[in-house]
Amino acid sequence: MSAPATAAAGGAASARTALAPGLILLYLVAMAMNGLDSTIVGPALPAIGAGLGTDAGATSLVESAFLVASAVVLPAAGWVGDRFGAFRVFVVGLLVFSLASAVAALAGSLAVLGVARAVQGAASGVLTPVGLALLYRGSTPADRLRIARWTTIPLTVAPMLGPVLGGVLAEHAGWRWVFAVTVPFGLLAAGLAVVVLGGRREEHAGEDRPLDVRGLALAAGGVGTVVSGLTIGLHRGWDAPSAWVAGAVGVLLCAGAVWAARRTDHPVLDLDLWRDPHFRRAGATVAWSSAALMGLLYLVPLMLQQGYGASPTAAGAAVFPETVGLLVGSQLVERLVGRVGARRLVLGGLAGAAGAFVLVAAAAPSLGPVGVGAAMFLMGLCLSQAVLVGQAASFTTVQERATTDATALFMAQRTLAGALGVVAAAALLGVLVDAAGATGDGYRLTVLAMLAFLALAAAATARLSRGALQAGFDADGGAA
Repeated sequence: MSAPATAAAGGAASARTALAPGLILLYLVAMAMNGLDSTIVGPALPAIGAGLGTDAGATSLVESAFLVASAVVLPAAGWVGDRFGAFRVFVVGLLVFSLASAVAALAGSLAVLGVARAVQGAASGVLTPVGLALLYRGSTPADRLRIARWTTIPLTVAPMLGPVLGGVLAEHAGWRWVFAVTVPFGLLAAGLAVVVLGGRREEHAGEDRPLDVRGLALAAGGVGTVVSGLTIGLHRGWDAPSAWVAGAVGVLLCAGAVWAARRTDHPVLDLDLWRDPHFRRAGATVAWSSAALMGLLYLVPLMLQQGYGASPTAAGAAVFPETVGLLVGSQLVERLVGRVGARRLVLGGLAGAAGAFVLVAAAAPSLGPVGVGAAMFLMGLCLSQAVLVGQAASFTTVQERATTDATALFMAQRTLAGALGVVAAAALLGVLVDAAGATGDGYRLTVLAMLAFLALAAAATARLSRGALQAGFDADGGAA
């Protein structure tokens, strides 16, 4: 088993480099394109079914193929980035994503479209952690906080705009434009990548690290199957046995991946990173926060529609203020971490988010979508402080050469935690709604139950050694 891939924050000081505006712009374009493509297809599914002569249920493959493929390749992103070079992998990933988008736009059958979407998803699963590693490599905690602040905009806005743009294109231009619209942006990003990254030296490319095939099969199968179960539940309903079977099998495979990682010198996901309490606990803060957020985003539209009779439009509008709150909070975090301190900001953000969860449950019967929307804005505003500071702090003690592995593990645990939040919300909702009858009480209680995830996030933060969160930002002049 490899030695722990972490070191003191000052150990990477010699490798620190100034943030490159071109690299940041490249990542923004790539992630905006990626986020848009993950949600743009939904409104176009009926048109796709009609255009390809297939039933509407079968077209769910177009969405699920992207999500599952993205999850499957995520565990291998660290190995791929180190073996072939993060710069090279990022450029190739952009080209593959763009070409797959073009094939999807030209597809003449559902099978071809499904394969093209799977290739898109696979490229997406590599682009996200490898791109983040490119930005984080050699950066300081203050740099990483700025990166998180800047990248929040495309990462948040693009997925929210996806359904709107997808509906407009499908109705007025035809469903093929839903896929074609990302092609020029992908090619532009790939060309920009060649200009920005072409002259950079690949310090870690070609590392002679064997591929842990057994671990990759278990990890990819586990993450992919968990996401498959989640997708089945969302599309077919949570009473579908296949959703729970897939979820259970996925959990077992993930457990097997952990077992396998402990028995090889070169695991596909370097779990030795968890030996560093700073990486483990700061990462847990982000992961548990993501579980709470995803659970709430799943619950609120259902609560408003099924529990209180709101229209789909009103329910969707009530969720959107969370995005606005997240964007506003992301622009305040760098200033607040200097004035309040990182530890207080994270714990205060989690406490504020918990208060917002309570308001969501309390506002639903009395104020309806308007009150829930205001509470969702507060939740996004507060939770952004904890997530952005936690993400920036997670890599403070990670050695530069381990950055790609660390980002892959960070994204994998965050993805699984988000899936867990939705599954837990769905499972508990079924129990409580049956017990409470056809009222909103079951939904409100389930929303309040999501506070357990925020409590776990706060516990992880509290277990960080005194000053551990703040130290990295103080070293960069990021905090007073």
